[in-house]
Amino acid sequence: MPESRIFSVDAVVDLIVEQFKSKPGKPISLAIPGGRSPGPILTELSKQLSDDDKKRLSLLWVDERLVALDHPDRNDSATLSAWIKGGSKPANVLNMPGPEGDLSLACSEYEAKLLLACPTGNIDVCLLGIGEDGHFASLFPNHSNLENENRVSIIKDSPKPPSLRMTLSLPLIKASALNIVLCFGSEKGEVFKRVKTGPSKQFPISLLNKKNTVWFLDEDAFSVL
Repeated sequence: MPESRIFSVDAVVDLIVEQFKSKPGKPISLAIPGGRSPGPILTELSKQLSDDDKKRLSLLWVDERLVALDHPDRNDSATLSAWIKGGSKPANVLNMPGPEGDLSLACSEYEAKLLLACPTGNIDVCLLGIGEDGHFASLFPNHSNLENENRVSIIKDSPKPPSLRMTLSLPLIKASALNIVLCFGSEKGEVFKRVKTGPSKQFPISLLNKKNTVWFLDEDAFSVL
């Protein structure tokens, strides 16, 4: 059964900070989702991290909508704004590109940045949101991209708009030292119930490893269990 905890901003921030403390003085990487849910967490984390911690932090996104860099639908704009409310940006912010240019080349260039940011080859912490269909990042039910072994890939036929996206791969996210899943609301509580039945490509979030994944559920999500 996946590990589950009652959600609070402080509880999530404390868990992330523990990862920093486990790697004193070493580079550390944090991948985050888009949407509004992570905003308060990022603001509080930015407040709590020291300048020295931020100097060794690489902040990246689990996926991005490949629209213009100044488009309001971008994942990075709102979440980075939430971070800045708490303090200065990390030294290394790895925004994914826009839709212009050679996207295959863009993937290769982003993979190269990831390898520099993650010397061990793995991300330290992935903060993940989920959809009612069980998708996370841009990894959708029964999509061929679930089989992609590359660290980063382009989605040209996303079932949710916009159709063009860049995403970290399932193997890369699964291999993170810690995955934190945010599960808010009764509909997402139903997602957690389905995950307990076992892994299925029809429900991508169920494919994460239980040993390195912690779910944070709010009261509404717990109410349906």
